[in-house]
Amino acid sequence: MSRSQRSSFNSSSEDLGAAQFITNLLPHQLQHLQFSVPEKDEPEQFLERPRQVPVPKRFTIDPLDLARLKEGANQHTRKASLISWLSRNGSDDGSGSRISVDWLKEVERAAAEKVNGLDWKFHATGAALFILNLVVAWDATTLPIALPTIATTLKGGVLETFWVGVSFLVAVTCSLPLFAALSHVFGRKPILLATLTVFALGSLIAAVTGSFTGLLLGRTLQGIGAGSIYPLSNLIVSDLITHADRKKWSGILGVAWVIGAVSGPVIGGFLAQSEQWRWIFWLNLPCSIVVFILLAFCARLRPAAAGALLPKLRNVDWFGFVLLSGSLIVALLGLTWAGPLHPWASVRTILPIQFGVFGILIFLVWSWYSPCKSLVCLEGSWEPTKLATYFGAMIQGIIVSAALYFLPLYFDVAKRSYTFVEIGIALFAWSVSLAILAAISFFAASGTSLRRGLIRFGWFLVVLGTALMTVLKRESGTIMWICIAVFSAFGMGILYPTISAIALSTSRCEDDETAVVNFAFFQTLGQTLGVAIGASIFQNELYKQLLKKTLPERIAYRYVKNAFPLVTIVRDLTTEDELKTQVADAYIAAIRVIWVVSAVLAGAAMLAGFFVRRPHPRKSKEGEAAAKELG
Repeated sequence: MSRSQRSSFNSSSEDLGAAQFITNLLPHQLQHLQFSVPEKDEPEQFLERPRQVPVPKRFTIDPLDLARLKEGANQHTRKASLISWLSRNGSDDGSGSRISVDWLKEVERAAAEKVNGLDWKFHATGAALFILNLVVAWDATTLPIALPTIATTLKGGVLETFWVGVSFLVAVTCSLPLFAALSHVFGRKPILLATLTVFALGSLIAAVTGSFTGLLLGRTLQGIGAGSIYPLSNLIVSDLITHADRKKWSGILGVAWVIGAVSGPVIGGFLAQSEQWRWIFWLNLPCSIVVFILLAFCARLRPAAAGALLPKLRNVDWFGFVLLSGSLIVALLGLTWAGPLHPWASVRTILPIQFGVFGILIFLVWSWYSPCKSLVCLEGSWEPTKLATYFGAMIQGIIVSAALYFLPLYFDVAKRSYTFVEIGIALFAWSVSLAILAAISFFAASGTSLRRGLIRFGWFLVVLGTALMTVLKRESGTIMWICIAVFSAFGMGILYPTISAIALSTSRCEDDETAVVNFAFFQTLGQTLGVAIGASIFQNELYKQLLKKTLPERIAYRYVKNAFPLVTIVRDLTTEDELKTQVADAYIAAIRVIWVVSAVLAGAAMLAGFFVRRPHPRKSKEGEAAAKELG
């Protein structure tokens, strides 16, 4: 709370006598009341601005001392967080007194709720965020294993099939920073409810469509809706929870992603095996309805920033959004159709990639010199620790996406006797190992002295694991697969909480929101590039491998163009013949190149990890606000 707001609050309380004021205080406020009897009959000033040294013989009260309030009464953490937010965002336009009184009333009501019983609305909001993250995790992990079945049903080529994943991820990447900015304009709740509606609409379109065009449209709308879920979940936790309790709630949201990562491939495999893949999208609808109701009636989220609507909308970086979205989409189009569809030397390939890369460079320059707040804040991002952290988050996204999309494809052709459900179970060796190490590292990463060692060791395991994946062949056994999967999964499990903790620890307290948005942006950008780069490598290498098998060029092109429906045909063949073996070996050889590229990128991220420095101790938000006022 600013000094002007305190002064306004003081002036409104001058008419009250000391006895009446003390009578109106709550018990937990009386615990923080410090006073002495003045020599005069009446105190000169009933309430005073905070002072570093108490003035003797004065009646002083400091109910806004959030640090002591947190240490003395943990049950009032939400009240402390709300008052802290008010102190950082109070207006100076004369309405600050009214806003402060309204918020203090809301704080007292919430505190009374907690004294009288469980704050069920707060926990209902937390449950809604948990379900929301679980739905998005399922959506990301159930789809890849069902792609061959979807491509066969809708008669889609390899390019359209890969863009089922790319369209979702590129929509998430581009809309993520935009919705974080719009949540200041309209408030957290309206943006989250609106984007949840868009996500449900996209799921409905994807579930009922009979063509790849409709499926791509539905996936794009799903991505736009999910673009607010990634950052706003963490931002809402930051709004409602003090920094000391944020780790617990971050862990709760992390559990949702762990459950989704482990169970998603099995659910997707079961639905694909029973030819009910549309339920991958139908399942999103009841969950979205439940979350919508919980958020609409229970959530008390951060409101819109003070001020008129049009000036706030003009301050949003709309030009940067259009520039980023257009450049990224054009570059990805050129990257994914380069190869058998259009040669690398073709204008249709080179021109989109050049325009896309050039547009992204312009976006970076614009973000630096933009007159309004840029979507991706680059201020202070040139520090070695932040550069290494964001680069690591992007490489992490690339490798995880490559594993999600191409490990099921490897089992499809290498282990043709496996059902889709058995393929999902075989992926437990990777997903469960990742979940176990992520849980262990979540607690280990709380110590700042261990983070630098963890991030280097984690990248070393990823390099080793992805390099060992290159030795997987059609004849490789289950024990060999488990031993190889454990290395890369352990490495990724270590990196997930460690990189996130470093990204937040390198920011100042007031820059938490920027750090959350930037980290989520680079991670989803990496996931988008992981599918797009993997698709390009797979198509080009599969075409080369088929030509090496002495197949005619026309036949090789047809096989590559229908790579996913071909998987279903190969799996349905009951006899072992030379052509079937050659096609399976060509697939495995093409996927092997993806693991080589992943190992090289992981090695680059490991080298970047040596530039991570020990972060300075962070001040709490309460201490930061108090220091500014006392200064």
